Amino acid sequence: MKEWRRLFAGVTLIAFAFGIVSCFSDRNGTSPIDVTGECRIPLSAIGPNKVVVAMRDFAFFPDTVRIRPGTEVTWVNCETDVLDFHTSTSVTDDLWDSGAINRGESYTRRFDTAGDFGYFCIPHPFMRGAVVVE
Repeated sequence: MKEWRRLFAGVTLIAFAFGIVSCFSDRNGTSPIDVTGECRIPLSAIGPNKVVVAMRDFAFFPDTVRIRPGTEVTWVNCETDVLDFHTSTSVTDDLWDSGAINRGESYTRRFDTAGDFGYFCIPHPFMRGAVVVE
């Protein structure tokens, strides 16, 4: 049993050290991991109770997210071939409108209330998505 505890403590220490080092490895506010080839996810969008939605090829990826109340959703414009901006705008009740999200930029909104929240992109209304808060 003591060996198991030592192993667990060692692995925990290594994971903690790696986490501390990675926190200081990139000071420009973006993730050191480029997940799409052209855009970088803000460090503030990574963590518990956080979800990222990429805007790429005139679509939202994923187009539907299922989250718990209190979760933040960050939309990131990851377009590579266009200079257009996108928006994340609620379909009903004017709950939110991100305004222009230019290539490489992001917008974050916290969802505290249960429900289905459809959204779209104002300049590209065929771009549609949903946040389902359960």
